[in-house]
Amino acid sequence: MKRICLLFITVIFISCTRCTNFHDEKAPEYVSVMSFNTENLCDGTHQGTEYAQFDPDSGSWTEKDYRARLLQLSRTIKEAGEKVPDIIAFQEIENQGVLKELTKGYLSGCGYKYIVISSNSDSAIQSGFISRYPYDYVRYHTPYLSAYGNQREIIEAAFNIHGHRLIIFNNHWKSKLGDETEMQRLFSADTLSARISAIMEQYPKAEILLLGDFNECADEYIRTGKKAATAIMPADSQKKAIYQSIYITGDANNRDSRIFFSPWLTEQHTGTGSYFYRSSWETIDNFFLNSNLTDNDGFCFRNFRTVQTQWNTNSDGYPMSFNKKTATGCSDHFPILLELNLKD
Repeated sequence: MKRICLLFITVIFISCTRCTNFHDEKAPEYVSVMSFNTENLCDGTHQGTEYAQFDPDSGSWTEKDYRARLLQLSRTIKEAGEKVPDIIAFQEIENQGVLKELTKGYLSGCGYKYIVISSNSDSAIQSGFISRYPYDYVRYHTPYLSAYGNQREIIEAAFNIHGHRLIIFNNHWKSKLGDETEMQRLFSADTLSARISAIMEQYPKAEILLLGDFNECADEYIRTGKKAATAIMPADSQKKAIYQSIYITGDANNRDSRIFFSPWLTEQHTGTGSYFYRSSWETIDNFFLNSNLTDNDGFCFRNFRTVQTQWNTNSDGYPMSFNKKTATGCSDHFPILLELNLKD
């Protein structure tokens, strides 16, 4: 009984550390948004949809493993900055229950009252949000290609932050494993572009943020030798594909609403990344800001960085996956953090 009580006290202490009560009374100086691929965060219950290595019925994954992962995840989130992120977009979580356990337990007291989850509940991994701010609406977009079937859902969520609307698209595009995967990412980009165009046509002042694991670097077109159009393209490229790409720039002064600003392309972040693969940094986790987020009115770009703490970084400075034996590590991706000033 003593051991149970001590464990309970420890969990409560950890869940309160670095969190403060959230009062929605005064508009903040800035709003922070995190994007975090958690590398297959599955719970400790058999669902029938999980990958074999995370199926508790197989004995390879346990409730204890799940709890240890939640703890490592919460520690990383709490040490992300001066405050916990106001909105967190997740990729590779198993279900809504994971987000409920995270917000009600390990992040209790941090003000995460709102949860959004993708609608494809039969998938082994989903995407979602937790937020300290309410959302006005949520929409789901499922790119479909006859040759490949449904691609992963893109979640569109509009958050209401002191009367200002921030529209966020949470993406988890097709990985590069397999043949002809670029076409699948291109179609996801095309679906996303079509929806953005529809929004901007109706609301030219809409403030739109694209984020998530795009499985494509900000400079993918250059990395692939400019041989063919990629799903993410530099703004000055003339090469076109059968589907519409997302066009980006490192110039925060860009005023073209069709072009998005990528903090990865600024000189400050050259040579860094959020994912380390085959001895090289990759920038597959991204924030893309439309021109209304860099115009010094309403929400405006303030800062961007990867989140590196003792809980998610190895001795070489790379992302550290969760280790069941030692209950250390977190994910093979660094979370990325964006700060937006809020000006009336």
